[in-house]
Amino acid sequence: MGKREMENVVNEEMRHLAKHLETKVGKPIDLELDLYNMIGNIICVTAFGRRFDYDDQKFKEVFEVLKNE
Repeated sequence: MGKREMENVVNEEMRHLAKHLETKVGKPIDLELDLYNMIGNIICVTAFGRRFDYDDQKFKEVFEVLKNE
């Protein structure tokens, strides 16, 4: 994956994060978990060619386990 393609992956994931955060306006948020999701998705897209929704329960569980390590 080249520099330009990686930049596109990061920009696309930033758009997903912004859209996700818009749904939480006025509510308390755990930004740490949202940032883990964003970074995890960048890694998943790069390694597997697939991203996961921030509300995907299995994806959340992975980061909860990592967060508690």
